[in-house]
Amino acid sequence: MSYQSDRLLFPILGIAASAVLVLLWLLRYNDFDGKRDFAIAFVAMLWWLLAGSREVTVQAVECKALWASISWPGLALVPVAWCFFVSTYLRGGPWIGERLRDVVMITVPLLAGALALTNPWHGLFYSPGSTLDPATGQVDYDHGPLFYLMVVVTYPFVFIALGTTLLAFKGAAPRIWPFLAMLVLVTLIPFIANAAYVFADFTVAGFDPTPLTFALALVVFSWLLANNRMMDKAALGRDVLYYTSSEPVLVADTNRRVVACNRAGRAVLFATPPAPGNEEGVLQAPVLAVLEGLSQTVSELKGGIVEIGNRIFEPRAVQVRGPIRRYDRILGWSISFIDITERERQAQALRKALAEAEAAIEAKDEFIAVASHELRTPMTSLRGGVDLLLSGVLGEFPETARQILELVRRNGDRLSELIEALLDLQAIENGALRHDPAPTDMRALMAEAVEEHRVIADAQGVRLELVPGPAQNVIHVDGLRLRQIVDNMLSNAVKFSEPGGRVRCYVDFAECGVRLSVEDEGIGIPAGAEEVVFGRFTQLDRGSTRKADGLGLGMNISRRLAQHMGGRLAYEPAPGGGTVFHLDLPAVPPQAA
Repeated sequence: MSYQSDRLLFPILGIAASAVLVLLWLLRYNDFDGKRDFAIAFVAMLWWLLAGSREVTVQAVECKALWASISWPGLALVPVAWCFFVSTYLRGGPWIGERLRDVVMITVPLLAGALALTNPWHGLFYSPGSTLDPATGQVDYDHGPLFYLMVVVTYPFVFIALGTTLLAFKGAAPRIWPFLAMLVLVTLIPFIANAAYVFADFTVAGFDPTPLTFALALVVFSWLLANNRMMDKAALGRDVLYYTSSEPVLVADTNRRVVACNRAGRAVLFATPPAPGNEEGVLQAPVLAVLEGLSQTVSELKGGIVEIGNRIFEPRAVQVRGPIRRYDRILGWSISFIDITERERQAQALRKALAEAEAAIEAKDEFIAVASHELRTPMTSLRGGVDLLLSGVLGEFPETARQILELVRRNGDRLSELIEALLDLQAIENGALRHDPAPTDMRALMAEAVEEHRVIADAQGVRLELVPGPAQNVIHVDGLRLRQIVDNMLSNAVKFSEPGGRVRCYVDFAECGVRLSVEDEGIGIPAGAEEVVFGRFTQLDRGSTRKADGLGLGMNISRRLAQHMGGRLAYEPAPGGGTVFHLDLPAVPPQAA
């Protein structure tokens, strides 16, 4: 190896190593259009550069020609890949179809390599007239027609890359012109160097200057590309989000001085809007209060509301920290003002509607309570008078009059039941329901209820039975309220049973509690009807028509009474058809209570 070639080899290898490091870093940390084509152009340039450096180190003419031929796939691929990179980077896609682009990128370097490497057989790429200069150790190549053919094939790609870049100046923002100018130089300088080498035999120490100039330009452009925010999709997206956001955003330093503000912030956050490029306007008082509330010990501020003009905002601040972790320090805050005006107005409307609804409910409850109490006294007198007339003390009445009095008494009973139910319901909802627990024999209570409903059951042709069970089941419970629940269960079972049907009552006792069950043989209740069965003023149609009249409050009050006593009222299909209602109560012995 000559001193001259040795002097050239090490700078070439240094440039190649630097290019590899830059390429790896760029591919790992940056995302841009045409990234694949850029990497291919970079690798092709390294191929060309390293093959050329090997050509410098060998001595024989045949070896130099061989390495020169080996460099041609990379040499031909560089302008092709660079052309497609420029087109994709600036235009968003290649100037030809994707498939055709791949065909061209494969065909051109393969063609160049095949023509160059087969030169020993045809001599049309480097003619036999190529000679070695003993003084410099470099070959003076006599280029053949196939060499110039490849020049004709590859140069148009350079022209297309230049044309695409020059056309990009039209309509581009002035701030991007320096970047486009650099892209023109990266394309133009290696082309000029190659044209000087091809047509004027210009060399650097006998070496083709094209790969050296392109490698240097590519490394410089890579650094520019890595730090260029003008074509960085992520950076552009953040800029768009910041500048065009409808939410006011400002950035403050550690002295709580505004250093940046978006367009929405300029229009809303300042009492005296600043001029573009200047953030020294007079801030609104609520914004100043938010800035004063920032603390370096709190990494994130979220919550609270501020009112600016006729709008309501929720400020959210995040600390901006320095990039050097060793000297972790706060540089300032980024503060977003989230517009929650509509949300707050809706919340205020809901709060107003809720207050009005609560007032209406309270007025309704008061009306029901007053009306029920006011109706109870005259209804008692009315029922007493009717009972007195029906007793015969005042003499006998004609049958028609007696029937009318019976009708009045039945309707009076129903109205009294409604009044009592409304009063119970009111007491439950107001939390004023009296609860007087005492030792209660469940078996005796159930037997008493069955006997009292037997007359009604017999009148409808329904058999009412109490299934034998434990002789005594004493728990601590409000017997009056429990009897009210049992009466409702029995009344419903009898009403919805067909003549000849049977209603059976059970009392089951265990350590964990006691269960009172009432089973009928009616048509049954479908699953999922709890809202109707236990609803207020609702009654399930257990047939083609409603079986019996009712207030629609009994089972609702019963379930709530059961819950009030710590129990549960539910139903399930009976094994033989019909429905069975279960009342489960905790077994609290008198002494424990």
